[in-house]
Amino acid sequence: MTSSSVSHDCGVADSRSIVHESVQSGLEKGVAETVDFEASTRPGDGYIHITDERAIPPAGRIGETEDLIGSVFVQDGKVRSGGCITR
Repeated sequence: MTSSSVSHDCGVADSRSIVHESVQSGLEKGVAETVDFEASTRPGDGYIHITDERAIPPAGRIGETEDLIGSVFVQDGKVRSGGCITR
């Protein structure tokens, strides 16, 4: 095996795609009740940040950078398909 054929990302790209697919699937199935609630009560269009639920931020605040999993785009009170951005 040559050095050019060795992957240097240590599986990070694969991990990100797994997280992205999992978050998107959960949103499509409606299992993210807190995200649906935040989307429906949001005063306008924009992004909602999804955080690790082990460290829930105070109401109205964005979680710490290390606790952010990704963000979803909200339009007209609903999460838009394909709007998931994972870190």
